[in-house]
Amino acid sequence: PRCMSPQPEKLWADLFKMQVVGGTVTWHDQVLNATEEEREEKYWDNKLYSYRNHSYNWRQRKNPCYDSYYNDIIVAQNLLASNIGIIAKKGNRKNYFFAVNDIITAQPISGAKIKLYNYQQQQFHQLVTNSEGIATYNSDKEAHFATVTKLGNTSYIKLNDGSALSLSKFDVSGVKTQKGIKGYLYGERGVWRPGDSIYLNFVLNDYDNRLPDDHPVKLEVTDPEGKLVFKKTLVDHVDRFYTFPFATTTESMTGIYKAKVSVGGAKFQKSLKVETVKPNRIKMKLDFDDEIFSLGKKLHGQLQLNWLHGAAAKNLRASVKAKVVNTTTRFKGYESYLFNDPTRDYRSEEIELFNKRVDEQGSATLDQTLTLGENAPGMLRVNFLVKAYETGGDFSIDAFSKKYAPMSRMWVYNLLRKAIMVRTLPR
Repeated sequence: PRCMSPQPEKLWADLFKMQVVGGTVTWHDQVLNATEEEREEKYWDNKLYSYRNHSYNWRQRKNPCYDSYYNDIIVAQNLLASNIGIIAKKGNRKNYFFAVNDIITAQPISGAKIKLYNYQQQQFHQLVTNSEGIATYNSDKEAHFATVTKLGNTSYIKLNDGSALSLSKFDVSGVKTQKGIKGYLYGERGVWRPGDSIYLNFVLNDYDNRLPDDHPVKLEVTDPEGKLVFKKTLVDHVDRFYTFPFATTTESMTGIYKAKVSVGGAKFQKSLKVETVKPNRIKMKLDFDDEIFSLGKKLHGQLQLNWLHGAAAKNLRASVKAKVVNTTTRFKGYESYLFNDPTRDYRSEEIELFNKRVDEQGSATLDQTLTLGENAPGMLRVNFLVKAYETGGDFSIDAFSKKYAPMSRMWVYNLLRKAIMVRTLPR
């Protein structure tokens, strides 16, 4: 036989132009006009590659200009007309919650029959909604889909994981129930010092998995190095509230302690902060004449130190440091405008405004001119850090901030004129 065409769609035509039993078998006479039974007989006699009439070409399966593109393509859509709306939720323990309502009136539908089916489309359970249109089901079986029927209306809902609505943009993590047991461990405050007594309390919720009334509850506390420092087991409680008091020593290690409660196979943990925290013993007050500072204008401020019992903290050394940082410029009534110059940038700067002793009344005066931020893109913020040192070496600390306008009036005028011309688009 002659060489066949390399194109697959012409392969069959070339086959039937071969010499067979002394004559040339043509495509038109022997194939197109033959019945399917005759072509099948030739197929089993190894005279045909295929006895079915089709022109499928795998290489052209995505080309709409060829018949192969339309091979076995079916466009179908199920249309369901029903007034029944369904909300279905699945829990971690394969428990199902159904809420059925009327789509037109938004009212709950009572007495609706809910049938649950598995993947093999076999019904394995049936529910009926209550007066609020709600039905629940607890089982170890997986439901693949469900049907809801009421007064001739039927709705279908898929219950497999792939058909569930995405909750990735919502915080729905919550707390998982451990073997039907919930618990919460808490203390009387958030931080303790070495030598303090720590009063831990644990509340138990075992409504889904009832435990005996005298079931033991064990608490273990480990220090930051993981060493066990306290262990206790309780069976006495008041309405499932358990109290675990224990004390630290003045030599106790500072850091994060771990408290773990074990009950009924479930475990609950809490972090305990033990730090050498010292509260302020001196009250610091720093007042300025101006609410907003200006470039080149002298700051006039008054510093006052008092002990917490009210007496003046006289003759104590105090320091005031200011850190100037960038911020966004905003004016009331012009929130939709941009006042910051995008062509400028400013890096934070820190200066010391005061480092002296206060007088007999615990007072001191601050007089200093700010010359920072001449090339700032807009308004700045000054963060003040005030420290008052006791004679014994301890100190108290406080912080607050003020606005700083490092620009002249003409600069502000030009900036406002540009801002009115270029207004930000609403989001």
